[in-house]
Formats: sequence, structure tokens, C-alpha cells
Amino acid sequence: MTSKIEWCDHTINVVTGCKHGCPYCYAGKMTKVYANRWHVDPDFKPAFHEERLREIIKATGIVFVVSMGDLFGEWVPFEWIHETMMAVKQNEGKATFVFLTKNPARYEELLKEHPSLVARENVWLGTTLDAGYKSTGWDEYPTGYDHPMVIHHDTPSVPDRLKAIAELDYPRKWISVEPYLPEHARLYEFCLDDIDVQWVVFGVRTNPTTRLTPHDKDALWKLWNMLRNQGKAIFVKDSIVAQMSGTRQLMAPREFPAGVRLATKTNEWKPKVR
Repeated sequence: MTSKIEWCDHTINVVTGCKHGCPYCYAGKMTKVYANRWHVDPDFKPAFHEERLREIIKATGIVFVVSMGDLFGEWVPFEWIHETMMAVKQNEGKATFVFLTKNPARYEELLKEHPSLVARENVWLGTTLDAGYKSTGWDEYPTGYDHPMVIHHDTPSVPDRLKAIAELDYPRKWISVEPYLPEHARLYEFCLDDIDVQWVVFGVRTNPTTRLTPHDKDALWKLWNMLRNQGKAIFVKDSIVAQMSGTRQLMAPREFPAGVRLATKTNEWKPKVR
């Protein structure tokens, strides 16, 4: 399926449904509306769509695999993951496949079963850095951070996710910072400082819209400069770029890691005429 997500060309949902229950999740809400059209469970129960494996085999460009669920959720049978990766292997490098999960510790299981992924250049493994929600509880306060923390949830916590992705012995890793909450600016800086990933994507919550103050924008630029100085590629989604102005809007990072490029879209953000 052609995607409206700025950093990818297509999404292929070989798995739909999720049990994380994140309050900001757009996928669950959209599923209730389009369940019949998409042939999925309106209650967002996890399901495997074997017929969509053919789409992976034929894909080109940048493909976000499973945008409407979590392929690496604890509840997902490994057989689903294995079948998906076998289709990726059959693609023979025609596309770049990007994966995202809130359970990155399970990537170890993937690499144990498919060690050849390390040598491939077209598979990216990532996790989500969100903050301020019940799904992102902390074991303890980060040093020097005084913002109130939230309670634990069944979803792996942000510290657990970041530890798992940082320690994963894999050369192509990324982090999605979405939804970015400006009140947690110091927390994002703490979490991302010198973390072992090559690409970081930023976006704010769009429903309801997160409004950025001048102070919030300054904090974001400080964070992006920190990441750039550490050699990381940065991609800023339209939800943030649209709130910038003047030179900053034109200079907002829209970067991809080396060897990764869109096939069907321009890499430059162009403001919409209103």
C-alpha cells in the first residue's frame, strides 16, 4: 500500500492488531472505521495475513513493515516473524525494509534464527521512544531528571527498550521519537545522548495537535544538533516542520542513513498552500 508516512514509500501489513493499548495509537482507531475495507478485526486483535507476503517479495523503495500492529509483540508467534523474514530474503534487495516495535528485546530471537540479516544492507530494526504515557513507565528516575514519572504497563518500558536496542549487535538501528511531547525535552536528550543507533525520526501527536512554543522549538534544535554532532541521520516529519518558520523550516533535517532513499517521493518538505 502506498503510504502517506513521509519517510517511507509503502506499508505492508502482514500482521495487523496489537495488545500494547497505547492511548495515542492511530492504528486501532482507524481499524474500527475501515475494518471491512481492510479485511481486519475491528477490535484490533492480532492476525497474520499470509497473502501479503507476496507484496514483500515484489516491493521496491522504502517499506514500513507492519504499521498497523507490532510484528515483534510478545504475543506474536515466531512463525509469523519467520515467514515475514523469508519473504524479505526473497525480495533480493529490491527494497529497504524498516521494522519498528515496542518490544526490541525480541530482535535477539530474530537474529539467532536469521543471522544472515547482519550482512544484508536493506533491513532496519527500530524501537519507539515515547514519554508521558502509562506504557512507558520507569524503574527509577533518570539522573538529573525531575519530571514526574508514570506507572508501569505491560508494554516494555522506555528504559528497557532503549537498553535492548543499544545492546543489539546489529549495524542498522533506528529510533522513532513519536509522539514527541515538548514537556519532556530534557528526557529525550537524556535518552538519546550517544545511543548506538544510526537514524532518529521525530514527529508530534497530530490528533489532538501538539503545539510547539518558541522555547519548544529551541529545545528541538538543540537535540537535533546533539544527534548530528554524533553522526546520526535525522528525519523530521511534517507535523513538526509545519510549525517551524523561515530558515528553520527550510533547514529542518530530512535525512536518511547512507544507502537508504525514497523511490516515489521527494526528500524535501514543501509547505502546503492554504
